[in-house]
Amino acid sequence: VGLMNQGATCYMNSLLQSLFYTPEFRQMLFRFRHDPAAHGPEASSIPLQLQLLFARLRLSRGSALSTRALTDACGFSNRATSEQHDVQELCRVLFDALEQSSVFMKEEIHRLFAGRVKYWIRTREEHAGKIHESARTEQYMDLQVHIQGHAGLEESLKAMLEAEVLDGDNRWHCEDLGDKVAALKGMSFETLPDILCIQLMRFVFDYQTMRRKKLMDQFCCPLSLDLSFLLEGNEEPLCYNLTGVCLHSGTAHGGHYHAYTLDPYTEVWRDCNDSSVHVLGPEQTENLFKKREGVSGAGEAPVPVDRAFCSSDAYFLIYRRAGRPVPQAVDEDLPQSIREQLVEENVRLQVLQRAYAYHRKLRELKIFG
Repeated sequence: VGLMNQGATCYMNSLLQSLFYTPEFRQMLFRFRHDPAAHGPEASSIPLQLQLLFARLRLSRGSALSTRALTDACGFSNRATSEQHDVQELCRVLFDALEQSSVFMKEEIHRLFAGRVKYWIRTREEHAGKIHESARTEQYMDLQVHIQGHAGLEESLKAMLEAEVLDGDNRWHCEDLGDKVAALKGMSFETLPDILCIQLMRFVFDYQTMRRKKLMDQFCCPLSLDLSFLLEGNEEPLCYNLTGVCLHSGTAHGGHYHAYTLDPYTEVWRDCNDSSVHVLGPEQTENLFKKREGVSGAGEAPVPVDRAFCSSDAYFLIYRRAGRPVPQAVDEDLPQSIREQLVEENVRLQVLQRAYAYHRKLRELKIFG
């Protein structure tokens, strides 16, 4: 089932389809119960309208659904739906709105999407036999990864861990020592979430033209990725699988979004492009995720080692930790009232479809008669 574009809401449609095919998120949403006293009127309740939309994506017999009720609940004006926004920004706004509406949703979103990272500055050398350090730990809901100068995601993530040298006029003022000293500045990951969202930094500011521009570099995102190197002292494999890609075609000043999403229950990929949703066959999937070459030994010729999505338009990625059971977001998790409402909607839709088919047949008989 597709989602109608209200003018420039393709960015929202691509994110919603990617989240719909994230079973943990769908299950959380299906288990939400709207309480007018706590969540306000139905029309302005973001979690309820999102729940209704996801329920229709799951159960509706229609080919494309309207997102108007959700954008109205979000407070989007007609002008806002005609202006393109950023997928990553929408994801943060959506998560914030869900967290504020329900303690249950806040706990689930943090459990699924949140990780912790430590930012640190430490002296390059020992002073009186001690390395002095200043550090703070923060929570993150997604990673913003630079792509310029990097061929793929592993390379960019490893570059994030490289420490910056602070010396000369840029030395660090260490409060413990009361003086400026040469130091290293960097970051280290303490935890990784079960569902890892990654924004590729395609939109940058060009200081030569003094304008925002989009980087069109081809960038490779592996289907499977071992992120054990991100955690200090970790020697166990920490594998993640790609389950969603939001793509932006166009320039920094406008363009179009669509998404490739993986159904975790069937292992089938879909191309979700607003109202149009196409299931990709085995050959299409193989062409989409090309084999990458690696070297199996010193002096040997390159050999295919794994598959990756290589694109100049990939912008927002969703990876899911491998080895975790896929939860069953069953229809029974939905409130009974919503399931009954969708049964009635499908009955009305079926009547309209039959009437349309009948009148179309009559027109054909008149033309050929």
